[in-house]
Amino acid sequence: MYTFDENIFSDMYKEAFGSRPRSHRFYDPETSADEKQIIWDQVAESAQDSINEEECFHYARGIDFENRITKTIALGAKDREDAIRWILDGEDLDEMDFRYGGGYICFHFGLSYADYEAELKQVVEKFFV
Repeated sequence: MYTFDENIFSDMYKEAFGSRPRSHRFYDPETSADEKQIIWDQVAESAQDSINEEECFHYARGIDFENRITKTIALGAKDREDAIRWILDGEDLDEMDFRYGGGYICFHFGLSYADYEAELKQVVEKFFV
């Protein structure tokens, strides 16, 4: 049984390697279904590795950001929101950066959108926009 799907191979390849496949053997009419399945499985494994690396990256950046919040509170910020405001104020961000909102701030710090976007959006809207 084959599990490959020619309709989503390009998306999975991009997840794995950062760009779409060009003239890839997977699309060659002479590539057998067995060969396509082998390619599919290899790319799927690479895509999963890429996802795992990204999760580790965001986790590490989250720890760094949380440590920065803790240190900022120790320096005098009255609470978490105040500490985040101080941190954002100290970054090399301009008005346009703040207009892009929480998602851009997550990207700037390498943070998980799921974990931080809403909170950062609130701080940005309250203090910077």
